[in-house]
Amino acid sequence: MTLAKMGGEFCQMNSLDNDSIVNIAAKIKLLRKSKGVSQSEVAEIILTNQGKISRIENGDDSYDENEILAIKEHFGIANMPLTQLECDAFKKRLYHFRDLIKDRQLDEAKQLQNEIKHINILEAIDFELPMLYRLFEALLLMVDEKLEEAYEKMQELEAHLDKMTDELIYHYHRNMGFYHLTSRSFEEAIINYKQALKVIKLHKYLLSDKDEQEVYYNIAYCYTNLEYPSRAIVFIEKIPHIGFRNEMTVQSLALDIAIAINYNKIGLYEEAEEILNDCYLRANGIANKLYIGLSLQNLGVMNSYLGKWEVAYDYFGQALKIFEKDSLYHAWALYFKYRCKMEFGELAKIERELNKLEKDYEKYEKHQILIKTARHFLRIKKNVTFYHTDAVEYIENVSIPYFIERSHRLEALDCCKLLVKHFGRTNKRRKTLETNELMLKICERVNMI
Repeated sequence: MTLAKMGGEFCQMNSLDNDSIVNIAAKIKLLRKSKGVSQSEVAEIILTNQGKISRIENGDDSYDENEILAIKEHFGIANMPLTQLECDAFKKRLYHFRDLIKDRQLDEAKQLQNEIKHINILEAIDFELPMLYRLFEALLLMVDEKLEEAYEKMQELEAHLDKMTDELIYHYHRNMGFYHLTSRSFEEAIINYKQALKVIKLHKYLLSDKDEQEVYYNIAYCYTNLEYPSRAIVFIEKIPHIGFRNEMTVQSLALDIAIAINYNKIGLYEEAEEILNDCYLRANGIANKLYIGLSLQNLGVMNSYLGKWEVAYDYFGQALKIFEKDSLYHAWALYFKYRCKMEFGELAKIERELNKLEKDYEKYEKHQILIKTARHFLRIKKNVTFYHTDAVEYIENVSIPYFIERSHRLEALDCCKLLVKHFGRTNKRRKTLETNELMLKICERVNMI
């Protein structure tokens, strides 16, 4: 049970199970006080006497529907919820708003937002519904990639944490987890998601299985990006009703590909290959291009780990035909394809192709780092005994930090190995020592998996 001090009065607010609620009389009392209206004036509105209003507010009488409607119209809140039924119906609309956001139906979400955002005018007499709206409003900003604005709103909401019900606390931590995940601050995201899990465990019978599944999946996603594959697998296996895996749904495909990625990282290649081949067939079965492409891409990554360059090259080529040209997935497939191609020789021909690709993809910002990295990598590989200042600086200052941030530490290691070889051949002893130290740090992190 939570107590919230609103308008100078202590009001018992909704708990997660909705067993208690501020009754309509208490709400109207708070409403009239917030507007500076006396009991006599309320009596005039509903054509009764001040004595009845006093009895109502003391719990000895009640309003009828016409009286409530008259009061709401007088105070300009005719479309706002006051009664239990109205509040329940409005909460369903709020959750529909959230579901539209989560499903990335942003146009529909913004349209609904215009219809429900006026709930904030009830802050003087209600806490839960306006707060729930504000939490979902912040989520919309995050999904709409307005992270700074979303963070400011979440900071404002943090000041009310001590008054929030468990339901609101769950959404607060879920939001903050998503904010940190989107900002790639995975350690912080895990902290918030685990706080959300605590609420789920306390009120499991009230929250949907989907909510619980998504929190476990997001924690696993964070551990995957931090390159703790064993921990990621543990949290995926904790997902309730894991039996839906291997079904022909986007959710099951996301789970299985997450498992396969982490199996790759710990060297369970046969298991990963079996899962990815199955995902490819299921994704084709539901005509889901994204997961068709992801299955192919991860099969390519797995084969490149094993040094099967021609097989990997073929998988990346297939993935390129699936992904949208302006997507980051396409950029990675392109990069991996050319890294494989470098293992076949014909470096001069590849260099011409990369120079052309850089021009062809100039308008696609997401591709630039990866294409330039491939081109600079090739320049050094092509002539390792001539010191390439601009290529070295780009790989050191842009490529390696980018790969580490994006959890592609093996790519970062490949860049470091090439630089060490290059520095050795060009007698750059100090640079060799610096890069060896960096390699050691990356290796220590990779070996932790």
